[in-house]
Amino acid sequence: MKKKTAVAAVTVLLVCIAVYLNWSYQRDALDGMEPADGSAVESVGNLGDSVLVGGTVADAATKEALDAYFDSARLARRQARDTALSILENTLQGEGAAEAARAEASAAVQEIARNTIKEGNIEGIVLSKGYTNCLAYIGDGGLTVIVTSASGAISALDTAKITDIAIAETGLSADKIKIVEATPEKE
Repeated sequence: MKKKTAVAAVTVLLVCIAVYLNWSYQRDALDGMEPADGSAVESVGNLGDSVLVGGTVADAATKEALDAYFDSARLARRQARDTALSILENTLQGEGAAEAARAEASAAVQEIARNTIKEGNIEGIVLSKGYTNCLAYIGDGGLTVIVTSASGAISALDTAKITDIAIAETGLSADKIKIVEATPEKE
């Protein structure tokens, strides 16, 4: 019985590690968007084929890098989830797994599925409100929403709208929701 409980505990620990690594990777990728001069990314704005980043003009590659960030973050999120689901499936299908371990693994699979649906709903609704790109990530009892907008910097009203969407979809309180903006400025 102790061995089965230990297997369940290790499985849950591995899932938590996978989720943490995914969150950490996404945060590091966004931090990597800072300009070489060390100034923080304040905004990204279209200036013809150039882009304004942190008050300095960069080429269109910066905008492409921002788009690539969203693509790579989505891929990393999916890969982390696939790994976690694979571990959980092995626990569910394992002949020697205790009933408690199977129940825990099943609950974790259901939680991952619910979070995936909530993130997709948030992203879809935010995009339908006119934002250029959106990535939602639920983890560690909170939600991070990363948004870009072609219309300019995200205002307090925009933040409130996105927060309302997140609250409606997740049931989390506003203090558990973080909005990160990477917003194009108006020409």
